[in-house]
Amino acid sequence: MLRLARGMALAAASAAAFSHAAFLGDFTGTFEPIQSPVCYTLYGTFTTGGQYLDANNGVIDNVHSMLARWQGDGFVDNPVTYDMGRWNGAHITPQRGYQPQDSSSGSGGASVYCMDFGMLINTKFNPHRPVVGGGYNDMYGYSWAAGIGPRPFVENSAPTDLVLQVDVGLNTFIPMVAGSWATSGTAASANVGLYAYLRDTTHTDLPPIIVLAMTHTADDLRNVTGAHWDYNASDSSTWNTKMSGTGWSIPANDSGAWFVAGPILADGSNLNAFVTTYFTVGQTSTPVPGTDTGGSSSTAFYRAHIRPEDWVKVVDAIAGDSCAGPPNCPAKSGQNGPYSRNPNDYELAYAGLISEVTLRGDNLDANPPVSNFDAGPSNWVPNDINKAQVMLGVKGYALGIYRGIH
Repeated sequence: MLRLARGMALAAASAAAFSHAAFLGDFTGTFEPIQSPVCYTLYGTFTTGGQYLDANNGVIDNVHSMLARWQGDGFVDNPVTYDMGRWNGAHITPQRGYQPQDSSSGSGGASVYCMDFGMLINTKFNPHRPVVGGGYNDMYGYSWAAGIGPRPFVENSAPTDLVLQVDVGLNTFIPMVAGSWATSGTAASANVGLYAYLRDTTHTDLPPIIVLAMTHTADDLRNVTGAHWDYNASDSSTWNTKMSGTGWSIPANDSGAWFVAGPILADGSNLNAFVTTYFTVGQTSTPVPGTDTGGSSSTAFYRAHIRPEDWVKVVDAIAGDSCAGPPNCPAKSGQNGPYSRNPNDYELAYAGLISEVTLRGDNLDANPPVSNFDAGPSNWVPNDINKAQVMLGVKGYALGIYRGIH
């Protein structure tokens, strides 16, 4: 999801047009739960999927789910008995993941117990396939069916903040170059962050808009003001042509979704236009290649506010982007016009924490686009030393979604 090169250039050009959300000190208001942390003593909602806008995206409405995306159908169907906490810091069960499991190499999977959850992505154990709009990722979150999602920016006709919070610990980040699997910061990037998808209820034919509040990121987001998109219909058509005959395919008729991203920084360097920080313990940091805490990572509390005025900036950034719409970017205007500038018109569709890796050797624009890809779904080998790989282990605790009432 977090592919920002296009938008970074725009940010520098448009920064003067925005007032910044930034760091605003202590929050003196109160919080009203939208979805409080839930203690699951028996958890079974593990799913797999691809693009969020696909019909079979793996997101289940009106419940928490642990979603492994782009790592293979059924990837989290089977129990895992070795302690994945060695790699993701979450020493809990139940665990689901790759079979046959491999404790020494850290075969991938996920786990949830009570308010703890763990995510372990290891590309040694999933086919290297084209991923549109980001990389292999895990998402733990709560989803609402269309039409019944909460309105996070209003309560009793008064404006409120959308507040996302969680404890996060980054336990493992090991990018490995092909040939020797020596640790290399250039082999892959990693991003971890809180996310929220919001629907415009007055323009239901437009895709949801995504906001990301990063806890760990490979990108400098302190002063980013531009809107971005994950993929577009033109890219999809081109890439499907290049991949013809391989068995790989991506959504052909979809133009993706718009998103913005910002850091959680409680200091003066936070000049982001979209994500406001009040109180937080954790600060957005850059994952250090070679990180391995041996399963004993500490967690820090992260909180992000998206205020109604921040959301107006999100919509204005989309409207102000130089791309007019499909096929070169997602739609900006539907049958009833452009996205609403009224925050009260938006409902929450999906929110949670995402962990994501991108292998820098992947190049969908190459011809043929197989620099680090397997030739097809059946042409891959677990622990393939001839391909660059990456491992990311993350622990989360007490995911909460609130309204901040001033």
